[in-house]
Amino acid sequence: LSGISTLSTSYLFDLFQWIAYLIQPFSVIASFIVIAGIELFRRSIHYTITRDVVIITGGLWNLAENVIPLHQIERLVLVQGRLGHVFHFGTIVPAGLVFGISQIDMRGRHVTEDTVYTDTDSSSTLRWEQGLHNPLVSLYGIRDPENVKVLLEKAVQQKSEKENDKVN
Repeated sequence: LSGISTLSTSYLFDLFQWIAYLIQPFSVIASFIVIAGIELFRRSIHYTITRDVVIITGGLWNLAENVIPLHQIERLVLVQGRLGHVFHFGTIVPAGLVFGISQIDMRGRHVTEDTVYTDTDSSSTLRWEQGLHNPLVSLYGIRDPENVKVLLEKAVQQKSEKENDKVN
């Protein structure tokens, strides 16, 4: 062949030098690809608040849509760090039932057994602490979360008052 064995020390040394030389540029390129993908996903998330439901849609390849009926929301939890408090952004976690591909229990209660829901043929429970970082389950990283929380609380209160009036 060419006279250099593929397992010779000089060949392996040259191979490892080239690999070490190429790792840094490829890791920088991979980092940019990951950051661009995360930003595209973040920009695909849309929150719609109506008088009956909160609709969360988003996704890059598979568009997901989750619906949170206002009458199912038990409480709203505002999570905001120091940096978020300074720059007015944060996350609102609606503790209630989320309807989407599967029904997700965000009420924070411990459920020992999952039950299969007839309308979706699947089951899923997710504690609100885990849903805190899921932009398809909570209102993640929104601007001015204090005002959004106040508006949502008013909408939930109005919805519950209307339902109470219907019952009475």
